[in-house]
Amino acid sequence: MKINQPIRVGDIFKTTLPDGRFGAIRIVKSWNTSFLVATTSYISVEPPSIADPLLMSVVIKNRFSWKNEPALCIYHGKKPVHIEFLGSIPLTPDEEQIKPREGAISFLSGGDWHECSDVGLDVYYEWRWNHERADYEAEVKKENEERQKARQVQPKPKKMMADDSFWKLISLLDWSKTGNDDVVVEPVVTLLAALKKGELRQFHEALCYKLFLLDNQYHARNSVSSESEDWRDELSVDGFLYARCVVVANGREYYEKVLQNPASMPKDLEFEALLYLSQQAYAKKTGDEDFDYEPGCSFETYSNVDGWK
Repeated sequence: MKINQPIRVGDIFKTTLPDGRFGAIRIVKSWNTSFLVATTSYISVEPPSIADPLLMSVVIKNRFSWKNEPALCIYHGKKPVHIEFLGSIPLTPDEEQIKPREGAISFLSGGDWHECSDVGLDVYYEWRWNHERADYEAEVKKENEERQKARQVQPKPKKMMADDSFWKLISLLDWSKTGNDDVVVEPVVTLLAALKKGELRQFHEALCYKLFLLDNQYHARNSVSSESEDWRDELSVDGFLYARCVVVANGREYYEKVLQNPASMPKDLEFEALLYLSQQAYAKKTGDEDFDYEPGCSFETYSNVDGWK
């Protein structure tokens, strides 16, 4: 693949797995700069050939709580540098019908593709589940325990944009274009792109912190429609994040209302596009889509340690 050649449906990329073997992924759908990526069933010590029939087969996930789910993930932005273009095979009519099961979209977002190091690893994880389950489960348990320990320290924000300036920018979201998120955010992206890089980072820090403050068990509970005591089992970490985006996107007055009253938390509403304002503005400003900034407080669900105690 030539540098900067557009990614197309049907494109296949070779991946290198953690144990040195090879796997492959395939593009099955695209929307502007977003892609639905399928992990193929290919896994071998030999690099794949474009003629291998396993490149036309999608891995089915059954490890841990997965039950016969196709290995699909939605990524945004440019592809990571560690995957290598292998070739392209047009989708069959059946493959063109591949889509996530209803209600699963919020579980499939892989975020910024360029930053992902685990693209195409489902075939490796499933192989380990089937051939090295005891060792694999022990490793995952240890990783989860270490991650849990790290979460016990409450994060603190870095320097943020002043509230008045932040909310003035958010107020420019063009809701008259509802239905096309790229157009809704365009006025904000344009103004952010005119800021200095330091100011853009301060905007992103403020955005992350406001989402972080909503990340707690009270707002999460009220984001789930079910009245069941087992509501945590029904909580989607990405769905809850995108619901928090709705709160911020609707402006200062609404945000402060919901922050003080978790019962006002919206249900069944999402606005994921808010997360990419800084990245899009940085790309517009510099031509580089890699907005390399680590906020003091993450917007990811469960990042607010005190909020989930």
